Amino acid sequence: MEFMDIHIFSKSRRPFEISSSFDKFIMELRERYKGFFEEVETGLDSHELIVEPIANEEVGERYADETLRKVEELGIETIAVYIPYHLSRDWGIYVFVEMLNGLSKLISKRLSMRFRDAFACCERAVLEHESFHFQTEYAATCIETINTKPSYLPYFERSRPYSLDEEAIANAWMLTSS
Repeated sequence: MEFMDIHIFSKSRRPFEISSSFDKFIMELRERYKGFFEEVETGLDSHELIVEPIANEEVGERYADETLRKVEELGIETIAVYIPYHLSRDWGIYVFVEMLNGLSKLISKRLSMRFRDAFACCERAVLEHESFHFQTEYAATCIETINTKPSYLPYFERSRPYSLDEEAIANAWMLTSS
């Protein structure tokens, strides 16, 4: 993920952010479209962040049932979410470590594979899914720059709470990414 920050959220760790090479471009866009960005800033508070997801089979065992229930109810956003840079200075992918471990435990049991291997697969799949949401926003930003008018936020507002089409394509992207 060379283009954005990936925030790993855990209930028990200290703040840390992975630096972004894309920040300069975003800051220039924010300056150019200052009023546009100020209108939609959500003011998300800082979260407790850790350097990277930590594979922990015990945590996975504790959270497996809850993860399954929440995934069935809410989808992949139970594991991670993408916060758009159009909405927050704290934009990026937020991964919920306990839920990622829970999903990994479920997968390792169902496929009879080692937990760490399941964790690596789940982590990659989740990041691929969420990176598609970033790519959608980035494409919209390119269109906005060319047309000099907003396109992402009107799309985002029409699609609340999220676009079923975008979710389906993000899932397809996740399944077909190498």
